[in-house]
Amino acid sequence: AADILTNIMPALDRLGGGIIKRDTFKHTLVEACLRSNRLTQARLLLCERTSIAPNEAQSWRRLASVFGRTGHQQLAEAAHYKMFIKLAKRYSNEEKVMKRWKEYLDFEEGMLKTLKVRGDRMH
Repeated sequence: AADILTNIMPALDRLGGGIIKRDTFKHTLVEACLRSNRLTQARLLLCERTSIAPNEAQSWRRLASVFGRTGHQQLAEAAHYKMFIKLAKRYSNEEKVMKRWKEYLDFEEGMLKTLKVRGDRMH
């Protein structure tokens, strides 16, 4: 399915239809890439999606999943927190959001110092 959809994508604008139809097509292509383990293509499509629609949580979650599946745990975590910070800034004052974020980071740093290092987890 990913091959067929990839071949159709360049002609998408000529085929017509509205923004919703194109978005649905692109989400379907991403899903096909994920299911066929075409993670590089999925990552590229999702990076494009998150730059065009930075408040779209679904694309950020999928991008984090791709990073995790390719062994880039730190990028997966960064994608997740970036999504949540953008969402928080949308509904609250940026200064307040960043102050609270720093409080969370300081708390996490203190907590991590108390944990033993293990190979089966990121922290």
